[in-house]
Amino acid sequence: GTIGSGVFVLTGDVQPVAGPSAILSWILAGLTCLLSAFSYMELSARIPTRGSCYVFCYATLGEFAAVIGGVCLTLEYGISGAGIARSWS
Repeated sequence: GTIGSGVFVLTGDVQPVAGPSAILSWILAGLTCLLSAFSYMELSARIPTRGSCYVFCYATLGEFAAVIGGVCLTLEYGISGAGIARSWS
């Protein structure tokens, strides 16, 4: 996924409710993103081509999994865009 402006809007809402544990959750989320980045780094070193999850899924799992990944990525962009639009309104 991508990090949108909704992350920064939501931070102000979560901090008063979660208190000090909000910092721990941000650190845990950052470490999880770091592992995902290392995974993509390894895949891009092994499959040196441009693309997104479709290309990586196609090369490793086949066309059916690549289509599923591409559809899920498209839905993710639509849902995250709707969430950001909702937070701005």
